[in-house]
Formats: sequence, structure tokens, C-alpha cells
Amino acid sequence: MKPSQLLQSNVVIWVEGPSDKIYIKKWLELKASQNNIRFIEGKDYSFVYYGGALLDHYRLLSEDDENQDDHIDSFIDILRTSRYSVIVCDSDLGGKRVTLKPRVLRIKERLEQIPELSRYVSLWISEGREIENYVPHDLMVEVFTKLIVRQYINYEGKRVKLPNPDPASLNDQTFGPNDSFDQFFAGLYTRPTDTIEYADAVVRSVSDVDKVKVAREVTGLWNDFHFSELDLDEKMNQLVAFILQAQQ
Repeated sequence: MKPSQLLQSNVVIWVEGPSDKIYIKKWLELKASQNNIRFIEGKDYSFVYYGGALLDHYRLLSEDDENQDDHIDSFIDILRTSRYSVIVCDSDLGGKRVTLKPRVLRIKERLEQIPELSRYVSLWISEGREIENYVPHDLMVEVFTKLIVRQYINYEGKRVKLPNPDPASLNDQTFGPNDSFDQFFAGLYTRPTDTIEYADAVVRSVSDVDKVKVAREVTGLWNDFHFSELDLDEKMNQLVAFILQAQQ
């Protein structure tokens, strides 16, 4: 990605992968529409993946690289090439992780050390574990029970047919901010009498679901009243305001 390409848009939204883009683009369209605004991708904003091949040179996602501070600095230098930038990061909090990953902390700290960038660079760290945690429980259940249904798993060397997903199995649970969405919604296919080994096999099957496909199905059902989860409504209002600021 050349600086001249980044400068073609007023705002560059840096996301980890394509599923993040699908969610944020849909949310941005709806939020802008609520305010009688129409943003044009490629002009008012554009997306760049920092978690994929585009920025492999900077190895931004490497946790073990002894030179990672240098790579973060290189990334910050790239931010300077566009007038306005938004960086979207999963917090990845939940399970055994109680603090942000080093790469996210380093980006946050670097930006705090360069106060002149504060007007032009916005950092969005998801309040939940991943961007999927912004999806309401009932909406994700609908997607996994009607649109993306797992039928078989590989278990003990055999192809085993799964039971039909049962929404009632999650009636006493709520998809929370720190839940792993694949582990949580594997509960649609498991029963209390299942062995731990079988339940783990089901989780692996749900983990194999294409997150891009999930994002497309979710956003196809998304309505204005779905913005109530965590800080999503606040973050999207801020993003709309940020893009408007970039137009001035």
C-alpha cells in the first residue's frame, strides 16, 4: 500500500481482517443514514488490513519479534501518510487473558507519546473480546441455528452427525463481552451428558466456521435497534463524527 493510495481517502480505517470490515462498513452505513449522511467508500473512508499480507513487512501481529517496537514505530510512520486514521483492535480479553496483548498496548502507548497525532488518529479497542461480541445474543443464535448450521464433526476418526442446534440450550446463558463466540455457540450442539472430548470436538467444528460468512449473515439481519451492545453505539457515533471532521 503506497502513501499516495492511502491519501485518496479522507479517513483510513485499519482493521485486522475482512470480517471486521464487513461489520464496520454495515454499521457505518446505518449510522450515517440515521443522520441523513451518505459516506462513499474510497472517498470519505477506506479500509486497510493490518493483520494480513498487506503489512507483513512490519510484522505487526508478531508477539515474539524482539524488534517489535521498531515495527510499531514503522506502523505509526505509516499513519502519518494519511490525514486521518482509525485503528480498530480486538481487546482479546477473556479466558486466561486479563490484559491487552503487547502489540495493542504498544500501539496505544506510542500514540499517547505523540500527542500531535491525537486529532488525526483514533484508536478503537473493542470493549468485548472480539468484534463479534458486539453482536446481540439473539441475533447470533439466529445465524447459527438458521443460516450457518453445522451438520457433522470429526470425532474419534469418524464423521459424526450433529443434533439440530437447540436455542433452548442457551436460555439460561447470555453471550457476554468476554466470551469466545465459537466456544459459546458450540453450546447449541452439545448436551449436559456429552463427554468433555466430544464437547471439545464440537467447539473445534464451530471454530472452523468462516468468520467472513458469519459477518455477512449477521449484517444481513442487522437493524438500527441492534446497536445496544457494549459501547458500539458510542463508538459508531464517534466514527461518524471523525469522518465528518476529516471532510472539513
